[in-house]
Parts: sequence; structure tokens; C-alpha cells
Amino acid sequence: RGGPLGADGAAEGGIFHVASGKDRTVAALERGADGKMGITVLSIPVGSDPMRPANWTLTNTLTGVTSWLSGNPDHIFNEWQEGCIVVDPAGKLVVLIRIDDSRTNDLAALVSVTDQRTITFNPATGFCDMPGGGKKFTVRYDTVSGKYWTLANPCYDEDRVRTHTGWYNTRIYPIFLRSRLVLCSSADLRNWTVVKEVISSNNCFFHGFQYTDWEFDGNDIIAVSRTAFPESRGLPIRQHDANMLTFHRIADFRSAGFTTENITY
Repeated sequence: RGGPLGADGAAEGGIFHVASGKDRTVAALERGADGKMGITVLSIPVGSDPMRPANWTLTNTLTGVTSWLSGNPDHIFNEWQEGCIVVDPAGKLVVLIRIDDSRTNDLAALVSVTDQRTITFNPATGFCDMPGGGKKFTVRYDTVSGKYWTLANPCYDEDRVRTHTGWYNTRIYPIFLRSRLVLCSSADLRNWTVVKEVISSNNCFFHGFQYTDWEFDGNDIIAVSRTAFPESRGLPIRQHDANMLTFHRIADFRSAGFTTENITY
């Protein structure tokens, strides 16, 4: 309060990734603007007292424009949210941000951090196809493999056409396809490869392994998932409405030496 976010400190963010760029520690946040979710970056000099509002600096807020993808047969831009800040191969800070795309939902965008007060986006070059790019993800760089890694929820064609009673009687919107958790990698943050499924369930209505945050642990990845899954009291309300946190170890992730957990209902 009283810092760059203003008197009410209005900003949002779930579990978000903090990165270090040169002499500052930075994090991407969301701020409402014109009825849409905007992206902004908050930073502080390394070693500064984080409890002093004056030490923090905020960039401009970028709000997405729905017309950016007008005429694109594969994608629709509704809004962006929940960005993950990371250092790109050129050593520059970027925000890789999920895109709410009601058509395919496997799209992300790269926002450039120009300086501690400025972020920019070029809609002609800034979008990238990314498995699971429409749901929240964490991206981290691995110095051993020289790649960026993430755990994501891509959309499977077989799940897109599934129907259920009630809300899903005609279709399930791709933003809610969260029953497949996959390990993906990229050398450049733009071109992503699905390495292997970690968990794969065909119940896309009540199973969700989502908003996964994780860390490297030697040759493994350790992760926590916001999970929706049946338990003693019955089903969760839906896949989005998690009823538990689950913890996972993904062994030998670089060589995909782990076994996929397949769940069939």
C-alpha cells in the first residue's frame, strides 16, 4: 500500500514466478483495465527492503485487443492473464503469458520487458503456438539440457468433442480441458515440443491436474498440482474446482524416464 500499485494495492496473481534480471528481482502481475485483464511487471532492486513501498517500481499495464487475431481461422483472442516471467535466450526478460482462446486454447504470447517501467508487445510476431498455452503454467530454464521446461494442459481433439449433461451438453470449452498433464520443452520459448504425458485421464469433466507449480530436483521435477479428483465424499463440482492439492515427482524428466499415469473412466 502506498507503493506503485496505488492506495488499494489492486493487482492479481496466483502462484507466480519471480525472476532475476541483472540487478532487479521481477514478477508479472495482472491488473484490471477497461473491463479486461491487463499485464504489468513489478520489480525491486536486489537487496532492497521489500517492505518499503518506495523501493518497488511498476511498468505500464498492457491490455489485450480482441481484434489482434481477427480473421485467424485457428485462434480467437479473448484476453490474456497469468504471465510467467523468464529470461529468454538473448538474456532479456520476457513474460510468457497464457491466452484465453475459445477456439483452440493452445496459444501463448511473449511480452517484452524493455526496462523497469516499460513492457511492449508486437501482435504481428508475439504470439506462439504452445501446448496448454491457454491454462496457467510455470516455465523454468534448465542449464543442463539448455532448454525451457513446463508442465501444461494441452487440448486433445478427442476431448474437444466430448459432451455431458448440463453445462457441457453441447461441448466443453477448451479452457476447461485440464485432465491431461504433459511435460513440454523448448529451446527458444517459441517452439514447444510435447515430451511425454505425466498424467492422462479421459474424464475431462471432473478430473483436473492444473496450475502446476514445480522445481528442478537434480534429475527430477517435483511438482504440486491444484487437483480435482473423486474422493470419499464423491466427485468435485467440475474439473476447474479443485478439491485437493497433490504432490508429484517426475523422475529423470530430461530422458522421459518416468511412467505415465493413465486414468480411464
